[in-house]
Amino acid sequence: MKKSLVICGVAALALASCTQSEVLEVNDSRAINFNAFVNKNTRAVTTVADLNTDFYVIGYHTESPDWTSPKEAFKNEPASTLYYWQPGHTYRFGAYADGSNGKIDNAKFDASTSTLKFEGYTPNDSKDLVAAVSGDESGNLTGSTGNYSHDKVQLTFKHMLSQVKFTISTDAAAVYKLTISELNIDAINQGDGTYTAAGASWNVASYSSSKGYSYTMANEGVISKDVPTSDVKLVLPQSNDGLKVTFKATIAGEKPSGQTNYEKNFEAILTYNHVDGNVWKPGFCYNYTAKVDIEDIVDKPEDLIKIEFEPTVEEWNDVTVPELTPSEK
Repeated sequence: MKKSLVICGVAALALASCTQSEVLEVNDSRAINFNAFVNKNTRAVTTVADLNTDFYVIGYHTESPDWTSPKEAFKNEPASTLYYWQPGHTYRFGAYADGSNGKIDNAKFDASTSTLKFEGYTPNDSKDLVAAVSGDESGNLTGSTGNYSHDKVQLTFKHMLSQVKFTISTDAAAVYKLTISELNIDAINQGDGTYTAAGASWNVASYSSSKGYSYTMANEGVISKDVPTSDVKLVLPQSNDGLKVTFKATIAGEKPSGQTNYEKNFEAILTYNHVDGNVWKPGFCYNYTAKVDIEDIVDKPEDLIKIEFEPTVEEWNDVTVPELTPSEK
């Protein structure tokens, strides 16, 4: 039997941003170095991978103003790879970090438009994909012979993915062992991503048959009053118009009515009518909440009679005691 459940509340946008500086040091002052900053505006909900010195760089340089035949400087290699500035050349760099997954083999960087491209990308649950592109960097050095130097390339990494979280609660007592399982959303889990200085964008239209996202709820999905369960996934930014979440609720502890274990399937629409439209945006976390109670699951909720209390408190009894006569101590 399938029941419809309304998701309560709207998606929460976690916008607490902070910055981490990661400086890659190379002894030779003429080597190409990077200053990398990560905008962590999704960390308020779940911990994702920090940027480290293993982020990857694709770079080109040219003497031509139209970038017709640029030469590679970084060939989708770790940022610690050693390259040197060539005076008179202009450089452009694209960089990314895919959590701890390492290199994305088919990552590409179009230097003429300063665009990073990731074709057929599928998120790996807890691994945050961040990316950055540089401005035009001159290869000219400062200083004099024997004392040349060059500023580090400034890279500000931004999140390319969205986070979608589900929090399920109940008012039921723990004795009923109410469990949430098999939570899935039918969103697309593969797409073509691009990143420019303006931010990330995704095309998922060619991957509409993808399998969606499956959630593993905390505490094995067991919920009770004041003890909710939740899980969060990194997902591809996309329209949520018409998307559904489905999950199963099971009572396997003390029976609220009769002797049968109860089990029901629920679904809800993820559209939430935000001012930005029904779209999950890069760098945002959306927290969907729902409440499931015993009467939603049993076959005959009309047979459930709640245990209720009518409290009264007795009055205080006043006692008059004789007046005290203090004496010197």
